[in-house]
Amino acid sequence: MSRKRHVPTPPHGRSATARPLEERDSARNWWNANAKWFAFGWIMLATVLFYGGGLSNNGNAARVFYWGLVPFQLMDLVDPPLQSSLPHGLAYLPERIWFTLLAGFLVAGSAGWGWLAMLVSTRFFTGSRSSSEEPPTTLEQVGTELFFAVSIGLAITSTATLLVGLAGGLSSTLVAAWLLPGCVLAFVGLKSGKWTLGRSLGQSIREAWEFRDGWTLAAWAGVVLFLWTFWLGGLSPTTDFDVKEYHLGGPKEYFLTGRIEFLPHNVYTSFPFLTEMLSLASMALVGDWLTGSYVATATLSVFGPLTALGLWSLCQRWYPPAANWAALIWITIPWTYRLSTIAYVEEAFSCYLLAAFFAALRATSLGSVDDKLGASQPITSRWSLPLDGTSGWWWLAGLSAGAAFGCKYPALLFVVAPIGLFSLSGVFKGNSGNTEAVRWMQRLVPPLVFSLGVLIFAGPWLAKNVWQTGNPVYPLLYSIFGGVDWNDQLNDKWWRGHAPPHYSPIAFFTDVFDILVRSDWQSGLILLGLPLAWLVPSDDEDPDTWSKGARGMLRMTLLYLGWFYIAWWLLTHRIDRFWAPMLPLLTILSSVGLARLFKDLGRSWQYGLLVLVTASVVFNFSINTVFVGNYNAWLTQLKATSDFTARKTCPEIAAINLAIDEGVLPKNIRVLMVGEAEIFDARFDVRYNTVFDLSLIEEWCTHPDGTWRDETEIRRKFADEGITHIFVNWREILRYRTSYGYTDFVNPGLFEKLRKMKLIGGPIPWPEGLGELKADNLSTADRKLIQSWGPELLQKFGQEERLITAELFPVLPGE
Repeated sequence: MSRKRHVPTPPHGRSATARPLEERDSARNWWNANAKWFAFGWIMLATVLFYGGGLSNNGNAARVFYWGLVPFQLMDLVDPPLQSSLPHGLAYLPERIWFTLLAGFLVAGSAGWGWLAMLVSTRFFTGSRSSSEEPPTTLEQVGTELFFAVSIGLAITSTATLLVGLAGGLSSTLVAAWLLPGCVLAFVGLKSGKWTLGRSLGQSIREAWEFRDGWTLAAWAGVVLFLWTFWLGGLSPTTDFDVKEYHLGGPKEYFLTGRIEFLPHNVYTSFPFLTEMLSLASMALVGDWLTGSYVATATLSVFGPLTALGLWSLCQRWYPPAANWAALIWITIPWTYRLSTIAYVEEAFSCYLLAAFFAALRATSLGSVDDKLGASQPITSRWSLPLDGTSGWWWLAGLSAGAAFGCKYPALLFVVAPIGLFSLSGVFKGNSGNTEAVRWMQRLVPPLVFSLGVLIFAGPWLAKNVWQTGNPVYPLLYSIFGGVDWNDQLNDKWWRGHAPPHYSPIAFFTDVFDILVRSDWQSGLILLGLPLAWLVPSDDEDPDTWSKGARGMLRMTLLYLGWFYIAWWLLTHRIDRFWAPMLPLLTILSSVGLARLFKDLGRSWQYGLLVLVTASVVFNFSINTVFVGNYNAWLTQLKATSDFTARKTCPEIAAINLAIDEGVLPKNIRVLMVGEAEIFDARFDVRYNTVFDLSLIEEWCTHPDGTWRDETEIRRKFADEGITHIFVNWREILRYRTSYGYTDFVNPGLFEKLRKMKLIGGPIPWPEGLGELKADNLSTADRKLIQSWGPELLQKFGQEERLITAELFPVLPGE
């Protein structure tokens, strides 16, 4: 007798599961039929939300106003009105070409060392192969190889600069000797890839021209215009405070002293300084800190297009229709322009975050649109990266995460921790075959390889700080590790200035709106495409473009984005630059969404979407090319525009420079800066401290217990330090007292006491218009603060009351 259970057959011969399956199919068919309308509804809502608002950091000016500026901005690309009184025009193009060639020399030389290091190290994980193999034939392989070679190579050059600088051996000859063989290596290892990409780009343009594809030609023209602004903006002197204080100010100090050493007066220079080491290498290559800064900013601007290449390669692997969308969106985001033309670290940070994420995805079993390009397959070139195993990709993920840490400490939260947890995902998965010990070793290889890669680029910065301060993450974790030239008061002040402002549950959600809609430098295309990957019907009938791997990539991107936002919101002081590195993740999601919608539309609807995208690109171009995006000198003479930006950011420093040039002040002066840390433009010797460091003038004038030193001790200290003048920026001190806080020791009475002790003379007169402001412009709160803290700063000039904003005192010699 059979033991098989008898299952009653439903009436009419239908199975028990037929109705649920039919219901699911009906629901799916209904969604497929109507999802397009939901997508259109979202596009309309997103457009109104984004363009109906204003620019919150620029007087809340209406966004729609900037579309009308584009014709004038196109003319201003060569003939800028802001610097119309300065020498400008095509005659100053050659000086930019020269500095661009030097920056290209640095990038190409770094890429060569990156390619070699990756080739050698990844062979350790994968073994050697026959030299008879053919070069890579896929653009995705070529783009991936170039992306990692350049990004890792720049991190290698940065680390080499750190090590040589610590030894005090950095020079133009040494930098050139490092870069020349690197360029040879780049030519040998990467030439076929560069030519393959070049041919592909040329073919795309030729085909668009032959078939009269106006949209493609317009897209290429737009990309060229955006890259033109990147190039000229990257060669422009900066007006940014943080850049002049430490992003370029720190490398300038290292260059002038001839070595990398602990700078107790500038706590920021103890941060990881990966991009700043590239700036130092640029200064050393040129042999001058000012002109070297032009090469430095041009070099750092490469990270913007480099990230576009990484996004293109990632999408080309998992969802090829989104590849060009991703590159276009990224290049046209105003944040990309802003961070590529200001010597911040966030653009490099974004690049290395993407690289770590990309490599981690490649290390997993996620499929691709072409099984021949799966994660377990090698790149078949004699000279290409032998990444035919997951360990090689985890190694690159570790190197990239370590480079991100080298850019700034928050990468520990934003990159190292999440990718590290990702590498642990296989530890608890079962493996068939082999012994238990072998299986555990196999599971532990990814996190161990990843951790080793992180230490390659993060370790030198940790070791440097241990050597110089005793704290590997100085000034962080002071309560655990301590640290020289730091104390409980400074530590409390630091955390008050960098702690989250609040933990309002409502703000957790409204800040998402601020990031996507209200940010002045956000792109409407990010908001437009963000949910479309899920709104557009599933394209299961087309596995070549919507694979299981594409879905997995999107899920991992969304998960990583959630981690990033939560960490940013809970653990940082929530300034916008700190969330900007999540933009590559947002770009991935938006590009896939727009590509899926575009693919699903008819021809006329596609044209409508392209018109909307074009309008967004035009708007972004308008933002980039006005003061909102960033200061851009365009084709103004670089020496003239350097003087112009110096007068714009700290006119008193520019006035001291001019007084030295005209012989009014001696050339060998050394100025103690009080309240002023934006010292990059100073062409004279300075001593200074940042707002978060111990006040030098307070240390020199008082004992540790706070009591005053006698006249002889103070005079001797001024003489020992070689101080000839004291510059006080009351405007900055007032700003600090209303924000981070500033020592009460520094007030107008301090300098009156020094005058009575005959240590300093009376203030030196400024040129007309400097050192004072009309008091009528003071807010009620500022006036109240000044009257309680420094009423001497409010002075009558006839019938007008003015605020003294800066003073320069000569230090008197002893009798």
